[in-house]
Amino acid sequence: HKIANGLLIAACFDREVHCRRAASAAFQENVGRQGTFPHGIDILTVADYFSVGSRTNSYLEISVFIAGYKEYSRSLIDHLLDRKIGHWDAGVRELSARALHNLTQCDAAHVRDTALPRLLESALGRDLHLCHGSALAAGETVAALSKVARQAGLGLEDYLGPKTVLQIESLVPGMIEKHKLRGLGGEIMRQAVSSFIQNVSLSGLGLHNKPVIRTWLEVLEENLSCVELSVQQAAIEAVPAFFDQYWLVDGVLDQAARDKTVDNFIDKLGGSEVVRRGYSAALGVLPGSFVRGKEEEVVRALIKCSRISEGTEKWAEARRDTVKALGSLVVTCLPWLSKDLVPHVFDCFLLSLEDYTLDRRGDTGAWVREAAMAGVEAVCLALLSSGPANIQPSLVSQIMPFLVQQANEKIARTRGQAGKVQRWR
Repeated sequence: HKIANGLLIAACFDREVHCRRAASAAFQENVGRQGTFPHGIDILTVADYFSVGSRTNSYLEISVFIAGYKEYSRSLIDHLLDRKIGHWDAGVRELSARALHNLTQCDAAHVRDTALPRLLESALGRDLHLCHGSALAAGETVAALSKVARQAGLGLEDYLGPKTVLQIESLVPGMIEKHKLRGLGGEIMRQAVSSFIQNVSLSGLGLHNKPVIRTWLEVLEENLSCVELSVQQAAIEAVPAFFDQYWLVDGVLDQAARDKTVDNFIDKLGGSEVVRRGYSAALGVLPGSFVRGKEEEVVRALIKCSRISEGTEKWAEARRDTVKALGSLVVTCLPWLSKDLVPHVFDCFLLSLEDYTLDRRGDTGAWVREAAMAGVEAVCLALLSSGPANIQPSLVSQIMPFLVQQANEKIARTRGQAGKVQRWR
């Protein structure tokens, strides 16, 4: 049984494809010659030579199937905790965290009582790789345990226990106190913290009105202003889940806190190009329940930022992200958005379709034009879904010449997108 566990661990979790395949072949050979490995034939049909060739498939699919057999579940989980969460390869750490999420259902009690407290403790340790992997995995396991708790008809706080909830609550403040979000390795820790906040928010853990929520918001705002795009992206993905969960008090939106937050985000649009990119993208993913009542201010602010002004002539990437955010927000808020705003939105898209900014990288305005085409398509399809009468013929006659022009551009990617957008005619 120990040999079987060792071979399956290698087949699922080894970093190198030839090692995973060798372990799978060795497992198959033993099943064929000895026949003493538990559930050997059943496992072979899934963990064969070809299926373990994909690392993602091995971590996220095959391991879950194997862990469905109790003889293997504990050893697979413990191997991730012992060897892979602190691995030197960031890709392996991220996959390991996601694998723990999937494996939690196979041995939820062990993950709750042993794995999660261990992860929360090691996330504040000295080893950078282990801190990063542990923070990622802690968020993933909390999200996974919330599903187990719901299936059992329990609240997550009761299921985890007060000690573990306190550890979760104090993790990010502890990282700030130990300066883990600064200096060497600060960028990858910021990514991990954003992922942790996102997963805890999705889990529905009851931390409403606690000081840690303000700390989380401050960290997310710092991450949205970070020059590292990967840090920004992680924060952008965390924003909708965070606001949707923690700005509702007993199911009612905290209007004062919401207004202050949205106004702050709008003010940040006047900052540098990097800051504008982060905050415009964040405004674009705000949940409808959160932004309702402030959508007109946000739309007008995004329209203003999408235009070329003095000093922002070369900010094509910021305009691209702003136009993307505008399209996303309008689609979200369309059921209750003022009809007077829709023409202004289309004017913004048409103006963006004339952006031909050039710099040392070439035609960077193409990014803005492509974002505008995507926005035109998304908003038009959303309008059409509520009735063909919502699209005026005059609007179509305005848009089509711009799409035809883009369909004749030199950049193949732009031509292709223009052709696809014309489908909604």
